[in-house]
Amino acid sequence: KGTVVHDKLLIFSESDAASPVKALQQQWGIAKLPEPGAVRQRVKESTSGGKIHWGKLFGDSTGRREVKLEICSGSGDWVVGQAAADAGSADWCAMEIRRDRIFHGLCSAAMAGVGNLAFFVRGC
Repeated sequence: KGTVVHDKLLIFSESDAASPVKALQQQWGIAKLPEPGAVRQRVKESTSGGKIHWGKLFGDSTGRREVKLEICSGSGDWVVGQAAADAGSADWCAMEIRRDRIFHGLCSAAMAGVGNLAFFVRGC
């Protein structure tokens, strides 16, 4: 038994239930996804007094990389492309109020291996 991919639909078997992240990594070729809770912890460690410490958020120990912002990022296709082009020289933050669009952008970023992009959504 294992994970079955059919027409881009990922179907998990009972044996995959404990680790859907590993199944996604294996079946879709996603190199690295954060462990559950790791993103929330990193955000918590990167904020204080109502300020975001961008270097901590993006893992930039120098804190010197430029941070670019896109407001109303929609499905995120444009910002994912920009972040990929700026990898190593700038970090990106995308803001959107619709969760379905954020989900699309997060999936696109994960599939493209983009690590210098953060999405912010209203109410989180």
